[in-house]
Amino acid sequence: MNTFRVLIRAGLALPLFAALSCSLASILERRPTFDLESGRISDFSMEFVEIELKLKLNNPYPLKLPAGALGGELSFEGRPITSITATTPDVAPNDGSSFPLKLRVPFKTLLDMGGVVEGKERFAFRARGNAEVRMESGLAGMPARFTVPFDYTQEVPAVIPEVTISNVQ
Repeated sequence: MNTFRVLIRAGLALPLFAALSCSLASILERRPTFDLESGRISDFSMEFVEIELKLKLNNPYPLKLPAGALGGELSFEGRPITSITATTPDVAPNDGSSFPLKLRVPFKTLLDMGGVVEGKERFAFRARGNAEVRMESGLAGMPARFTVPFDYTQEVPAVIPEVTISNVQ
């Protein structure tokens, strides 16, 4: 009789475990995403252009994303532009949080991009590198930090601004 009860319990528990594992797999398939909220040129010289972006990190998980660090490279149409270094904020479950990203692009790189953009309707930007995530866990054997590689490509419409310089003395 006890064997029969164990088999019934196992038969009831097995579909529950299968459903939970499928649910966990579907959650882990989703990845955090970034949205560009705003951008501006904060500094300009004959050596570099500094661009300040405001990005939003979207958390698709039902758990908080802890603060971390991004490091990597930004490329334009397959050509490296500049390095990426930023600190990401804590992001609440199923929510988003904004953070700044400063990019310093050498002026020569911008001039070299001129030959690539001519006649194109869309441009491909690619950011790739590593995100370091700190975990607050008191569990033995659980790493305090772990690194997650990222590779994000975005095509944007070609918008070439018309620049006019006046009142130069």
